[in-house]
Amino acid sequence: MAVSDNVICIDDRSSDDSAYVAKKLGAEVFSSEEVVNYGWPELTIRRNLLEIGRQYGGTHFICLDADEIISTNFVNQLSKVESLKKGQKIEMQWLALWKTFKRYKNDSSIWSNNFKDFIFRDDGKADFLEINMHTPRTPTAGWDSIKLDKDEGNILHLQFCNWDAFQIKQCWYRCSELIESKGSNVEIINKKYSITLDRNKFKNNKLRDIYELSTTAKVKDDWIRGVEFFDQDQFYIQSYWRFDQIKDWFEKYSPNYFEKLDIWHIQEIKDLLDE
Repeated sequence: MAVSDNVICIDDRSSDDSAYVAKKLGAEVFSSEEVVNYGWPELTIRRNLLEIGRQYGGTHFICLDADEIISTNFVNQLSKVESLKKGQKIEMQWLALWKTFKRYKNDSSIWSNNFKDFIFRDDGKADFLEINMHTPRTPTAGWDSIKLDKDEGNILHLQFCNWDAFQIKQCWYRCSELIESKGSNVEIINKKYSITLDRNKFKNNKLRDIYELSTTAKVKDDWIRGVEFFDQDQFYIQSYWRFDQIKDWFEKYSPNYFEKLDIWHIQEIKDLLDE
């Protein structure tokens, strides 16, 4: 059963076959080079996706990043999407698949019980807030929203499935935000991304495994029925550009600039000091 009439993607300088695969599956694919050619393009890309969607005559939008999928049980809730009034949103639980496709984070951390608005009915004039990093999926704060229980439909977030790739990504965020804040906010940044250190709490692997089982829950079969997951190692390939940019930042600012960030548990980052 189709969830959408059209799928529109912006390929942000991918180095694999993502654009080809998306086109083969029927998506309209645009290059980020067509819409932005400077800086971190997240806000600009979201605005352009909305504008392109409007040009296609779209009124109801589901907004996902490349490392997110909508659970398959959501098809039973399409009537709620169709009944949205202009300026209404649907919030869904954002479930972080944790080091595997089979379990998700389920504790008191920021990656649990986290609701985001992914779906909205356009009013034709809404715009995104001026937030350049971690830009919200939908435009305009303050709209009325409907909240779905995770068993009605949820968003599965894949970035944590390959833990090593995740570490590089979070290191990139830390470094980027330190540069953005001109060297301040170290404590705030470290606290924000402290969950990336949880594997290092336990020297005993058995204790670590018990901890991870107790803070995660099993992904239900009807959430992923028919989904063909891919090789988790592909996530690491997608982190190469972030690692290369971290290397460039080290050369530009020096490693000492990033000394107080919690990034030195990552072996690849430690190795940069020896180059």
